[in-house]
Amino acid sequence: MNFQMFYNFKRIFRINHYLKNLIILIPTIFLQNILDINSVIKLLLAFLSFSFISSAVYLYNDICDVDSDKMHPIKKFRPLASGIINKTQSYYIIIALILISLSTASLINIYSIIFIVFYFFLNIIYSLFFKKIPFIGDIFIALGFILRILIGYCIFYEDSSYDNHLIIYLILLTFFTVLFFTLCKRKLEIKFSNNNRYKSNFLFFYNKNFYNITITITRILSSLFYLIILFIIYKENLLKINNILLFISFIVFLLILSRYIKIIDNSVDDNISSLTYSDRRMLLYSFFILVVLLVYSLIKF
Repeated sequence: MNFQMFYNFKRIFRINHYLKNLIILIPTIFLQNILDINSVIKLLLAFLSFSFISSAVYLYNDICDVDSDKMHPIKKFRPLASGIINKTQSYYIIIALILISLSTASLINIYSIIFIVFYFFLNIIYSLFFKKIPFIGDIFIALGFILRILIGYCIFYEDSSYDNHLIIYLILLTFFTVLFFTLCKRKLEIKFSNNNRYKSNFLFFYNKNFYNITITITRILSSLFYLIILFIIYKENLLKINNILLFISFIVFLLILSRYIKIIDNSVDDNISSLTYSDRRMLLYSFFILVVLLVYSLIKF
């Protein structure tokens, strides 16, 4: 496989977006048996299964948007819009990805299969009906991330070491955090549309002031539920090293939210993924919070 083939493969399957599926690991932060080999294998399978189904969803979304993507100054280089693959080939790839994803999920448990199927149809409904409806479409995206949390949780839900009350607040934290990022992305798309000749029809229905308000609200709520999780865990000694680490993760979390808003306000491009990956400070914050949470999960017991 030469470099061009690998590059096209990476673009078709959106491999750079697989990092989003690491959210599956969040429930394991509060487990005692994180290093159990069977648990690690199941987590890996869950990550792969969601990555395959995510690629299928991205490709189906490209099919739905191919005409508008061809007129977009950046999205016109996507594989389907640029002609690297056609719609027939795309449908074959989607079917193959669905089968591989379900086969992988079947190695975990029945709940994983249910969540994978529900995630796929949730995104089909989103692409066909709700994508262009302000705020409702953004909520659908956030729901997809909740399913990632649940598939990680259901690997361990029978484990007696898990505090099942936490899952409610983890879901709320995930929902409002993802909604915050999604609303910021939409705000960036509005600004890009206003500053360029490209005009997306559905963006005319979006109100910038409305998004500024909802971004602030979701930012506050995500921070609030992070704090609630801290209070639940801080039942014992506040000064324990693991609790201090968790508080540090909260501070970095706030820095990430602030940095993301700054990236949105200062950018002129609407490719938020490349903007985020190219921002050194954002990468540093993200890496640091991952390390802190990993260390916390390893030493808290």
